[in-house]
Amino acid sequence: MTTLFKAIFIPGRIGTLGLRGNSASMTSYQALFDVGAPVRIKPLSALEAFRRSWTLHHPLTEEQLAFAGRPATVAAVGFYHGGDVLYTLEDVPGTWHERCLGQPGDR
Repeated sequence: MTTLFKAIFIPGRIGTLGLRGNSASMTSYQALFDVGAPVRIKPLSALEAFRRSWTLHHPLTEEQLAFAGRPATVAAVGFYHGGDVLYTLEDVPGTWHERCLGQPGDR
């Protein structure tokens, strides 16, 4: 498997070891969509708003905006350090933030 971003490619809920002070604790990450799940990419207005406001890792690209409103299937799920859920989609370029995806029936 090719790693497209530093993340854990495991669907659903997982735990990662995090250190706080001198003690170790488990942090649970929860993805809204599992690998193989159908999704719909949010409309262009939502993607543009996200693109304007998001200043951290994995910004949306111009190429990704062309896929606004389209159905897709989740190919991989990952978690950025701190818990941001990131997805790769089948036959759709780029890394997708969970906030840019919706349920298949969403418009």
